[in-house]
Amino acid sequence: MMLLTRPSPDGGQPHAVLILGGGLIGGAIEQSLVRRAGFKAQYLPLDWSDAAVFDGHFHAAVDAMTRLALGRLDWVWAAGRAGFGADEPQVQAELTRFEGFLNHIRAASTALAGIPMRMHLISSAGGLYEGCRSVTARTEPRAERPYGILKMQQEQLAREHFEGERLHIYRPSSVYGFIRPNRRNGLAAVMIANALLHRTTTFSGRLDTLRDYVWVDDLADFVTQHICDRNPDPGPGHGHGHGRHNVYLLASARPTSIHEMRTLVEHATRQPVYIQYLTSHDNAEHITFSPSALPPRWYPSEPQTNIRRMVMDALASGCVMHTP
Repeated sequence: MMLLTRPSPDGGQPHAVLILGGGLIGGAIEQSLVRRAGFKAQYLPLDWSDAAVFDGHFHAAVDAMTRLALGRLDWVWAAGRAGFGADEPQVQAELTRFEGFLNHIRAASTALAGIPMRMHLISSAGGLYEGCRSVTARTEPRAERPYGILKMQQEQLAREHFEGERLHIYRPSSVYGFIRPNRRNGLAAVMIANALLHRTTTFSGRLDTLRDYVWVDDLADFVTQHICDRNPDPGPGHGHGHGRHNVYLLASARPTSIHEMRTLVEHATRQPVYIQYLTSHDNAEHITFSPSALPPRWYPSEPQTNIRRMVMDALASGCVMHTP
């Protein structure tokens, strides 16, 4: 758990951001807040494995924020171990953690009374729109598997706790970023690591499966914009019958096949990408997005550039040697 703070630009009370989740997305949001917005970060312990210890750690975080006499507070949920293929027990455990987090926020409202608070929830466009083509702002979510249902439930629970403009939901498509050990890496990262190590990439799907990919730093910078804004612009698809919430569909709107991703990785690594297909095709559905669904001030970067950056970082850091 990361607590980030910065003085108010007008000399008033400080602004704090509490991020739950230190993985690919949470870590990138932290770095963006520090780099782009001048926040200072402080690590706070948080043990998810023991409910009593979790309670103690969260109460300590609230006490720390109370002592700061804050002018604004933003909560960011970027936590979670459940992936696209998670089963029912895994997503139920994740939902229980999220419910506990929201209950703690409600309990903390007394100690933090009078402080304007907002919630930023990282959801999933892939989970909500599996099998959908050219998704627009009017496309209704269609969760096909436990992971997608989890994201729908999390969004609904957040709406029950945070009304209107106090809630910001981000629905990114497939997020990719630098390869790091002990982290759930996406298809691009796995292909790069395996190409550099001359290993085979095994996946369930087809070479012509179309997906949409967003660079994690683009996502993080977008979230930072809205954390720092007093009145963020609503996304094209806000509302959905739940009052005026900001819902942002963050995609590149550039459909990319598995074959195209393979070609990009081969060009960047100058190594062949060996692929082994599983007999099951339970992850072969197309998921693509219309440019009209994208929100203002969202500028996704080019995958060719980012794939090269991933390769250069992997070679410089040697992290692929520790990738399972």
